[in-house]
Amino acid sequence: MKREFEVFGDIEFVRIVKNFKGKSRGYGFITFRREKDAIYAREKGDGRKIDGHKILVDKELGRTK
Repeated sequence: MKREFEVFGDIEFVRIVKNFKGKSRGYGFITFRREKDAIYAREKGDGRKIDGHKILVDKELGRTK
């Protein structure tokens, strides 16, 4: 994921969500250093393919109660 998204700006953090056996669950999170880079990644990254899988890029809004 990092390699695919660093073209949009400086990445601060990448987390790929895995199951208890360590296998990817098919989604992850990226934190960009600048908000404008995150917005750009969301606009241009949505629909790209990674390892043959079309991806959805969206903004994480945090958990609510």
